[in-house]
Amino acid sequence: MLFPWNNPIHIGSDLLDKIYVLIRVARDSLEAVVDQISKLDGTDSVDVVTGTYDMIVTLTGDNVAKMLSQVVNDIRKVDGIVYTETLIALKID
Repeated sequence: MLFPWNNPIHIGSDLLDKIYVLIRVARDSLEAVVDQISKLDGTDSVDVVTGTYDMIVTLTGDNVAKMLSQVVNDIRKVDGIVYTETLIALKID
């Protein structure tokens, strides 16, 4: 069994954990979704992007489980969101 103190890969940074949420938005809902997500606690940034996804949301905090719960309970329930994919940032020592 690997323990965090001897595992070269662990979740988060020394101070704060970070999660990226890739989001697809329904047509004509982008501005409203950006506005709603920007107001959520823990939202570090909301970037509108080109490509497969319409936006990338960055969440920072001190508890990954709590942030994942926020994705499920808050972000995914925003009207206009069609699909999300959540990525947890890893720090490689």
